[in-house]
Amino acid sequence: KKLRFLLSSNIESFQNIVTDSINNNKTNNTYFNFLSELSISYLFKNNSNFFISSKVDIQRPGAMMLNPFIDIVSPLIARQGSTEVNLQKLYITRLEYRIIRKKYSQSFELYNS
Repeated sequence: KKLRFLLSSNIESFQNIVTDSINNNKTNNTYFNFLSELSISYLFKNNSNFFISSKVDIQRPGAMMLNPFIDIVSPLIARQGSTEVNLQKLYITRLEYRIIRKKYSQSFELYNS
């Protein structure tokens, strides 16, 4: 087959619950995301191919970014996160041309996020 299509999707649900037993506070954040990807590739007769894709990805906040409590690392450094930090959506587009030979392969790629 010379021409290939791929369409995929992913549904993700994430819940972050933070309980502060000292101040008796509870924070509950729920995230729901629909992620998709579309890619198309074409194989030429000379064993080279052209590939284009577009997808939505996410970058989740780390545990320290979500920690609302003060973390004293040293007398000079104190960190505090926020439970209101949201994840970041990344829209990624990729364009690639690949040359495949018996002894080597070469790839030219443009990438945008």
